[in-house]
Amino acid sequence: MPEEMDHVVKLLKPIAEMPAIGLVSEEDAKIKVVLPILRALGYEDSDFKYEGRTGRGYVDVVADHLHTGIVIETKAPKSKLDQRHQEQLETYVFHKHGRDKTTIAILTNGDAFKVYGVIGPLLKGFLDETFLLSFVRPKLLSKEVFPYMMDLLAKQNNEHGKISASIAKIRELRDRERQLEQDLSALKAKREEIDGRIRDIESKLELTCVTPVPIQTRSEASSTAGKKVSAAINPILRLLEEKEATSKSKAVRRKWLDEQLIGKFEGVQTNQSVSFALIDLKKKKVIDYEGHPMDVWLKSQQKAPE
Repeated sequence: MPEEMDHVVKLLKPIAEMPAIGLVSEEDAKIKVVLPILRALGYEDSDFKYEGRTGRGYVDVVADHLHTGIVIETKAPKSKLDQRHQEQLETYVFHKHGRDKTTIAILTNGDAFKVYGVIGPLLKGFLDETFLLSFVRPKLLSKEVFPYMMDLLAKQNNEHGKISASIAKIRELRDRERQLEQDLSALKAKREEIDGRIRDIESKLELTCVTPVPIQTRSEASSTAGKKVSAAINPILRLLEEKEATSKSKAVRRKWLDEQLIGKFEGVQTNQSVSFALIDLKKKKVIDYEGHPMDVWLKSQQKAPE
């Protein structure tokens, strides 16, 4: 089996590597790409009919006597494979596909490929529901394409009736992939909603990083708050003066103040101490602050007490 695979790869390699400039017409796509691919996968020219007539035209390549039928419609190399071409392929499949048969349908311009797998009756307009994979010719030997092409088109699989099972397997994988994409989209939407709520709450906080305080009596709380305020006031004013933060445009960040103060001055051990001092200084109109992240500046030239 590995030797057979190596042989197929060897035959497909020049097709995958063929320069696009070598394909000019619809006939080029059929003769230089489609037929060599089929031969590499084990088929003989006698397995196919060319320009086979259907009720509404001529399909380029068709095999309707095999276990799994094959219908291939080729277009000019630079043609975009659009809905019109898909509807044309569907018409051909209608005339070549039996209710109890399996059909592989391929639409290609020699560079791009769309592969469909039809099992059971085909309803008008439903070819899109049977889509299996799409790829470009240079990816023919890639791990994302080659194994599926072997499963779906190798003549040996066709003769042994294995292609229907391969179609079902690929459909299951596609359905699982589609469900995962839907789940991921829903999770992203939920995350955006949560992020929006977080931003909304943060924007309403005038001061950040204020930690809760233990329950105290009114006198204890007043005494503690007073100590926290007085301990941080002088260092705050000194830092603002040294930074010449005398206007909003020259303001310093609250986070920077915390880094300079907490644990470096007696009585200033938490960001709560800084918060109390800032609130007190703003009430006295000595400083001002705003924004998130918060900016802090002196409202007037204040000399820090010695």
